[in-house]
Amino acid sequence: ATGADADADANPTPPVRGVLRAEARGPSASNPRGELGRARPPPAPPRTLPLSLPAPMPTHDAPARWPAPLIIPPAIAADANAPDALVCPITQCLMTEPALVTSSGRTYDRGAISRWIAEHGTDPLDRAHRLTLAQLAPNLAVRAFVEDFVRSKNGGVPVETAPVEASPQAPAPAPAPAPA
Repeated sequence: ATGADADADANPTPPVRGVLRAEARGPSASNPRGELGRARPPPAPPRTLPLSLPAPMPTHDAPARWPAPLIIPPAIAADANAPDALVCPITQCLMTEPALVTSSGRTYDRGAISRWIAEHGTDPLDRAHRLTLAQLAPNLAVRAFVEDFVRSKNGGVPVETAPVEASPQAPAPAPAPAPA
């Protein structure tokens, strides 16, 4: 044997996993001639599917679904100790229908901001920012905080909602006062 052949016989290369080599595959009961077989590819990892798909993101084309307004006792609605985050910047009362301005992140009472938009077409706290009713969405987190606040002030009695069905339309603006 030549030098290279002698080195190969003295130091056989261990078989590589997944690769069949003649040295690694000799005669056996299942393969009496010692033929090379085809290597099988490793099994594919199991495919997993999510248990639930994420909810689709709302689009500006679809009208928002508004829950019915909260009925808040007048003494609690005007509570001076109410947290600022629950008080409408326009009415200075607890919000019965918190409405999120999607473009700015500010929240107002739906009736108050709808009237403001109809009259001015801007955000009351940023008059350079144009607004439309389509940019409003129910702020359910603030609504839950209002409900908790009213319940705590009302001896644990849950907050009621108005008996009207929620509509996707904005409430009609209040009529202007008659001139005196």
